Amino acid sequence: MKDRRNGIELMEEAVWLLRRAPARVWLLDLAGALPFFAALLWYFQIVTSQLQAPDPVGGSLLLAVLFAWRQVTRTLFSAELYEQVRTSALGAPGRQGFAPVVWRSWPDFCAWF
Repeated sequence: MKDRRNGIELMEEAVWLLRRAPARVWLLDLAGALPFFAALLWYFQIVTSQLQAPDPVGGSLLLAVLFAWRQVTRTLFSAELYEQVRTSALGAPGRQGFAPVVWRSWPDFCAWF
């Protein structure tokens, strides 16, 4: 049976899910995002600077490691959200229609984030 909800309803449920996420879940996401984007801005500033011509190998390696860490924290963030969806679909009264949003396995769900 197909899900008959429109895009607006799906977006409302996604915002509802993100607003219900506890602070520790958001901190987990920020623990990967902030170091990566700070290092990315630093790397762009160093590479495009007119004053020096640095060797980009060290910065590239740092960015690769921080990118991998970012993906790990993203996966943990989406796994926490998936658990929240699963528990709300199983036990929350009034949110019984939320379960069909996640019809894939959780690794597929994590790949979209």
